[in-house]
Amino acid sequence: MKINFHFILKTCFLLSALILVLPNKIREIPFALLGLFAIIYYFREKLYKKKDIIFFLYFLVLAFSLIYSNNLKYGFRYLEAQLPFFYLPFAYLVFSRRQIIDEQTIKKWISFFNLSNLLFLLSFVFYFLLQSQEVSYNNIRTSFDTMPLLGIHPIYLSIIAVLTIFSNFYSQNKSKVIQYFFISVNLALLVMTGVRATLLFFPIIITAFFLLSKKSFYYKIKICLFIFSLFFCFTIFNKDFTKRLSEISNPQTYSQVNLHNSASIRSSIWDCALTQAKQSNPIFGEGLGDTRGLLQYCYDSQYPELNKYYNTHNQYLSIYISIGFVGLLTIAIFLYTISKSVSIQNKKYFSFTLVFYSYMFIFENVLERKYGVLIFLTFLLFIFNNNQKDNIELNEK
Repeated sequence: MKINFHFILKTCFLLSALILVLPNKIREIPFALLGLFAIIYYFREKLYKKKDIIFFLYFLVLAFSLIYSNNLKYGFRYLEAQLPFFYLPFAYLVFSRRQIIDEQTIKKWISFFNLSNLLFLLSFVFYFLLQSQEVSYNNIRTSFDTMPLLGIHPIYLSIIAVLTIFSNFYSQNKSKVIQYFFISVNLALLVMTGVRATLLFFPIIITAFFLLSKKSFYYKIKICLFIFSLFFCFTIFNKDFTKRLSEISNPQTYSQVNLHNSASIRSSIWDCALTQAKQSNPIFGEGLGDTRGLLQYCYDSQYPELNKYYNTHNQYLSIYISIGFVGLLTIAIFLYTISKSVSIQNKKYFSFTLVFYSYMFIFENVLERKYGVLIFLTFLLFIFNNNQKDNIELNEK
């Protein structure tokens, strides 16, 4: 029986758009199946080229670091979360060399993603109301993570919301009412997360996005006013959010650890992370498995008030401590390589997504969990990087 790989790969790709409404335990399945069938097809059709190794260097460096890690149990657990860096590039290479997904497929994926976000929002509201909790910003934030089956950390939800807003402008839905509706849905999700880093940067990046677009001046003003009006309505009258913002400028935040002040906790975390970065092997790092133990030792000795483990809350420091300059270099090479294949019409969306992630990496370990890795790779490899076929072949020639 002949297997229709094109149909299977396209179906798996479209199903991955339902990530927000798939239960946590099966959330990765569409992505894993996409990777599995892509690997089989890649070797079966002999699509491999010598240059392809460059797409897997970052994952190989992560795996290699286990050789000089003492805590292999944690090291393998962390490496498992990074597996999409191994199998999704195969799908990228297959899509680049065979016309399997096109612009219409991408737009269909975005439509599914919009519906997924809407269903998630409705499910969350229903769950929150059932809890009979006081309607407050902090209760809403924490409920995202504790929600049964569909729980997600606010950081990842805020990233998804921003990327979905970009996606809606990319897909250019014929119905402006539908387009504005889904933008409103994702603005609501973004503000409900209360993630300061995302909320503070969003107005800046969305303004730059439209100023650099080729749309008419009237259209730019209309869209910016629409987004800013909703954004400020959601935030300006929210006392919990303004309180979280005021923590940043309060001098007491940085004088001592305050477990009720997230900015104070983050300051202590960064102090330990920077201390450890200075002591780490600058070339190869300390190994994937040992970063957690080294940070915990610093917390216990310098900040005993921190009664649980925290990651570095900075993706660059996390990579540097774990796998050194080699790690930073290989992920930079990976991103540079895929950026070369982006078509002209997608350059703006790809570039803004990369800028957005580069900013978020300063404040969060976005790639710490598999959820973050999947979203990161999906948008940079597929959504804002379609029509790669001619571009990759042109680069190789």
